[in-house]
Amino acid sequence: MIPSDGRSAEGRGELNRSGNPTPVLQVNDLKKHFPLRGGLLGGSSAGASIQSEYMPRGHPLGNTVVDAEGYERGFGFLRGCAVDQHFFARNRTRDMTGLMTRYPPYLGIGIDEATAIVVKGSVAEVIGRSKVGFYDWSKGKPSGDQDYIEVKTGESFDLIRRAKR
Repeated sequence: MIPSDGRSAEGRGELNRSGNPTPVLQVNDLKKHFPLRGGLLGGSSAGASIQSEYMPRGHPLGNTVVDAEGYERGFGFLRGCAVDQHFFARNRTRDMTGLMTRYPPYLGIGIDEATAIVVKGSVAEVIGRSKVGFYDWSKGKPSGDQDYIEVKTGESFDLIRRAKR
């Protein structure tokens, strides 16, 4: 994660050339000012999940537990969202359905392997080899067999309107 001003954006200290720790931008400062700078933020696997407000699979003993009390808080760069990864490759659609049942206000985002979302403003564009599932249960369980909106590479989803574009 590197903001446009070139400073490190990790939430920890770093050692400079002399071996002394130097302060770096803290996560809370980054959340407040990052969107205004037009910086770039990236992460894969757990690095994608921790960017959301709610972090599925944060259990310290393994990734089979979807919601582990005390370990569900992400950095919050994607406010109001819960991001899961390796989504379709590991058949995690039912896990997200369960999470949405417990926490319907969140927008569930299931990102598959070798796939990413590029968020500009409120729009998430899907890039990569596969697809992303967006779960909007804010008005109750969606009707039909599939409880998510499938967005393929090259397509976009509006995170505020919660609709495919």
